[in-house]
Amino acid sequence: MNHQSKRIVGRLVVVDVKSNQLLLTRLGITVTKRYGDSHLRNRFKRIVREAFRLARPQLIPGLDFNIKPRSSAKECSSGDIQNELMYFFGEKQGKLSDLKKNKGEKELKTDR
Repeated sequence: MNHQSKRIVGRLVVVDVKSNQLLLTRLGITVTKRYGDSHLRNRFKRIVREAFRLARPQLIPGLDFNIKPRSSAKECSSGDIQNELMYFFGEKQGKLSDLKKNKGEKELKTDR
């Protein structure tokens, strides 16, 4: 994502959030070959899509999410990844709503 996004760095994933001009909340998942074989990449994408599906009713409309795994996500269970994403989607909503007002890149680090 570009310079107007907010980055949230967690233990298992990195989430870039950017405001869009639509009333839709969109999801992007970036998993490179460096992460692992295709079955590992597809597993991560399935887990993220499921977490996004469950959190979608509570999400602020008009945001684009791009989610990237960290190397530590390979050894974790699907529940761990989903819990971290649900934490970002739920607990960070107040901070993400500021994205619509503020311009410029911001980075939030969590050691959850």
